[in-house]
Amino acid sequence: MEKKLKLKVEKIGRTEGREEGKAERNIEIAKSLLSQNIDINVISTATGLSIAEIKKLLS
Repeated sequence: MEKKLKLKVEKIGRTEGREEGKAERNIEIAKSLLSQNIDINVISTATGLSIAEIKKLLS
């Protein structure tokens, strides 16, 4: 039973790590697009970030 629990916890950790990595990558993409003066609406569509999240990157 302990081994199954360990495997489940490891799987959850990997999944969370991937999600965090995707979120960080989307932020980096948004920053790059902002530096190229791309419209915020286009950045939101391309990255999945909200307009509010993108506006926070401007400050």
